[in-house]
Amino acid sequence: MKREEKEKNIESMREITQKANLLVLADYRGMNVGEIVNLRREVRKAGGGMKVVKNTLFQRALKGTGFENLNSQVDGPVAALFHLGDPTPVLRVLNSWAKTQPKFKIKVGGLVEHPGQPGRVLTLQELQTLANLPPRQVLLAQLVGILGMPLAKFGLVLKARIAKLTEALESGKDEKEKDSTPGA
Repeated sequence: MKREEKEKNIESMREITQKANLLVLADYRGMNVGEIVNLRREVRKAGGGMKVVKNTLFQRALKGTGFENLNSQVDGPVAALFHLGDPTPVLRVLNSWAKTQPKFKIKVGGLVEHPGQPGRVLTLQELQTLANLPPRQVLLAQLVGILGMPLAKFGLVLKARIAKLTEALESGKDEKEKDSTPGA
């Protein structure tokens, strides 16, 4: 590879890592080309991307990004998997691949929560926990349900009080009618 090509690759990888909020490093040794293509396709469907990278070029690309703290983990054949938005769909794909494909091994991941700040290194267990989270819409619906619960309970209490008040007024009305009827 010529120097210009190397610089172009480094810059391309740097752009990706600066925009991404999730970066997962995985070992793909022993996988054939068809398996790698299928993995790349599934990751793309989940909204992510995958690059098979040269270690020295990738380490240079990581410098100055939120994932610089992953440099020490870049060794051996490395596939860099990344995502720009909600990381759980991509992590679900990677988690299922790691379970079904013994050749595919997730090494480590990084998560940048705020652009411009260093990312957090995530262990395999933390990545699996994130992969098992429910989808974003489900979490938001659960949050709305939890936030709405006090209002719903308040409404039920008011309804019960109004029912008791109505009942008391009705019984008072009945008593008054009994008292006002002639012959009683």
